[in-house]
Amino acid sequence: MKKRALVAGGGRFPGFQLCKQLLDKGYQVVCLDDFQSMEPGIEADVIEHLSAYKHCILLEQKMTDPIKAHVDQIYNLTDTATPTHYQANPLETMRQSMEVTNNLLKLAVAQNARVLHASVSNIYSEFQQLDSSHQLDPIHPLICQKEAQRSSEALCSDYRRLHNLDIRVMRITNAFGPHLPLDKGLLLPDIIVKALMNQPINLCNNAGKPCSFSYVDDLVSALQRTLNSSLPSEWVKCGKTFELSIIELAHKVVELTQSSSPINFAVHHNNTTSRERALNIQRSWPQKMQLEQGLMKTIDYVEQQLHSNTLLENAISFAHTKRYPFAVHGGY
Repeated sequence: MKKRALVAGGGRFPGFQLCKQLLDKGYQVVCLDDFQSMEPGIEADVIEHLSAYKHCILLEQKMTDPIKAHVDQIYNLTDTATPTHYQANPLETMRQSMEVTNNLLKLAVAQNARVLHASVSNIYSEFQQLDSSHQLDPIHPLICQKEAQRSSEALCSDYRRLHNLDIRVMRITNAFGPHLPLDKGLLLPDIIVKALMNQPINLCNNAGKPCSFSYVDDLVSALQRTLNSSLPSEWVKCGKTFELSIIELAHKVVELTQSSSPINFAVHHNNTTSRERALNIQRSWPQKMQLEQGLMKTIDYVEQQLHSNTLLENAISFAHTKRYPFAVHGGY
């Protein structure tokens, strides 16, 4: 009998790539998404591609509605709100994150399904105060996303404890590759768009801080390895990623695109200091994609999108005016 997997957020990056990998391995896949947060023109391509698979069910509904499906595995990739989304809709970000996670965990209990909840690697960094109580800044403009993700992790912990739910929480790094959203305020596509247009690349003054990046195909393979692991329920951080600073990343993109874009630094006023609360467990998986090869695939995709249609004017406009308030937005 084929394994049955539900991918919540399966119509977006990186859930779309996960759906494809599972389907290619012979899984029956339920792709759950509202298809509302996608770029213009991309939704039809995703639906057409997944619909071509015989064993794929597209479940289009509000993400906060109760979920009905018969599955063995559940991947929750819905906590992937992008900066433009959670800055514009902070209350919705908090509410939706909790409701969607709770609905998925209820389904897992009812179906006795194993769960992989994707969180972000910097969930306790960027906004961590270095005072004696280590309190988080409650008025930080991006706090809604971090609190939503921490609350979702707390729900996972409680369901595991109260219902003996088989669950893994994986804090993942910044993913890149084809289909990376171009108009959502994410760091790498903004840099690529500016480089392709030979526009100045404005980085914040902490851009020398090392950050972790994973090519999307390697990332979704790691998600599957984590869910299918014989180890007991655990919280893990994705290992074996590319480690480089934002400055190094920007210079690498400029080099690969043969761009004339200057790299400038914007003043960044932040009263908090980055502090990573490390996990006890870090799993490592083989990286099949080399950094430059993965960046070129991403650059080729962005360039193709910019040249093939006019639906990405928001991305171009955003790239012209964006000054990064932080080195990295979230973990995706």
